[in-house]
Amino acid sequence: MAVVRRNVSITEIQDKFLRERNLSLSKLVQERIEKEIDDWKFARATSKALREMERGHYEEMDLAEFLEKAKKW
Repeated sequence: MAVVRRNVSITEIQDKFLRERNLSLSKLVQERIEKEIDDWKFARATSKALREMERGHYEEMDLAEFLEKAKKW
């Protein structure tokens, strides 16, 4: 059971609750955006590495080696 101070309106309690939720939602949204950016950067780097391989700049390599090179771009 929550303890409520005297003279505190329900609106104040609701506002505080919503502010707390919005902050946590904003953080979740920020984390999701950062993940999307990381995924996009990795996809772009992988695509670049594949193009370089197609042009013959790199010999065939195993997957671990390929992923390591892709991270550098």
